[in-house]
Amino acid sequence: MGADVELELLHATQRGRHGQDEEAAVAAIPAVVAFFRARDPRPSRYRELFYDFYVIACVLVIFDGLGPLIRAVNPVDRDSSLVAFDRWLFGGTDPTVALERIATPFLSDVLTVFYALYYFHPIVLGILVYLDDRKRPPEAREFPRYREGTLMSYHRHTASPDVLADPGNRDITAHVPFSVMERELRDAGMEPERFEKLALFLLSVGEADQFAAALAGADEREALKRRMQLKTLLYGMGETFRVLVAKSARK
Repeated sequence: MGADVELELLHATQRGRHGQDEEAAVAAIPAVVAFFRARDPRPSRYRELFYDFYVIACVLVIFDGLGPLIRAVNPVDRDSSLVAFDRWLFGGTDPTVALERIATPFLSDVLTVFYALYYFHPIVLGILVYLDDRKRPPEAREFPRYREGTLMSYHRHTASPDVLADPGNRDITAHVPFSVMERELRDAGMEPERFEKLALFLLSVGEADQFAAALAGADEREALKRRMQLKTLLYGMGETFRVLVAKSARK
């Protein structure tokens, strides 16, 4: 008998270690997702949904792995202190015995549904928070990440919020809340016409002559320099920066 108990404890410990390894791997997923999310400031709709809700799958996997872990920590299923507490709540009687007098198949089904809701409760709360967040204007959702302000300085392709450092040798720019700008334009009698990536805007402008006018230089060296600048605008900055075009709404 003692050998059987020891063997069960050994198996429970091994299952617990396996559960710990699985949970450790799952726990690393948020760090990996956060790494890519930080480098994806404007994700597509489907990527944004993944970033917001992938954690549900992680929670389910971790919860499923708790069984072996609990058995490894405490292989005894019956806790005498919890049993004593239950009996104290029900006047010295086991809860199941006390409820037998009113138990019916329908009541059992109802209580089973209530118990199952426990598993969905955090997911429902997460969805409610997500829907509440969607009600806020875009600028209210985006700009908390600019905790140090929207004014930025750049030097050799390195960004810094300290715009007063090294005066005269840093480019200074600012992040633009385009939704606020659109609202202000409408209040001023302007109607936003296009809002797109810089690359798309430049392609539409240069489509007529295939950028011939923009790429023409006094010599081959100047022409090469302009081609490289255009490449940077299209494939580097063009994917990051946005262009808002508006026209007068007054006739």
